[in-house]
Amino acid sequence: MKDILCTIVTPDYIDRALTVWRSAEESGTHIDFVVLTTGPVSVDLPGITVLSLQELATRDSRAHKVKEKYSGESDPVRWSLKPVLMSHLLRAPSIERVVYSDCDTCFFRTPYILLDSLGDGDVLLTPHWRPLEPDGSSRGFRINFLDGLFNAGCVAANRKGVDALDWWARACLYACEKDYERGLFHDQRYLDLLPIYFPNTTICRHQGFNLAWISTRPNSPNT
Repeated sequence: MKDILCTIVTPDYIDRALTVWRSAEESGTHIDFVVLTTGPVSVDLPGITVLSLQELATRDSRAHKVKEKYSGESDPVRWSLKPVLMSHLLRAPSIERVVYSDCDTCFFRTPYILLDSLGDGDVLLTPHWRPLEPDGSSRGFRINFLDGLFNAGCVAANRKGVDALDWWARACLYACEKDYERGLFHDQRYLDLLPIYFPNTTICRHQGFNLAWISTRPNSPNT
């Protein structure tokens, strides 16, 4: 059984996908890397598998539905495909755990810290760690209730987490849009429900993740 690091990109962002992989490699981690691309891309590097959306859509009906519903909308297509790709990979008999990372991130330490944090859980979520105090950064505090508590760009799961990922995929197919009045924020806001309805969801408490939000964390002097 093996672990997988994966991401999703448009063809013109393949260089960013390779940066994610390279950063993991340079941390001393050798982990198989899967890149789902929304169009044709040619990459020939050991340890990297490039999977096209067209190919995934022929294997997984959910990917086909996403492709059809959000045709011409690059962002909703990629965002809605995250749980589809993760659960699709986890259904392979040789794969035990999957880490998804957006292509605009990089690792400074091994992504296995995430997998270790998953422990006995089924799905691992990483909080944004936005301001806790309402009288600190009022805008940052309010975003807790608008954009969601967890970062959909950094998620891990094992084979037991497939049911939760399948639900997330159905929710994204229902609507992947920004509509605060309806309580929607693309693929991300749905994650707030996972710890409630899927009780074996684990929350990563390591504040080394989602570091771009360091200036809005509870104890930051910039909040």
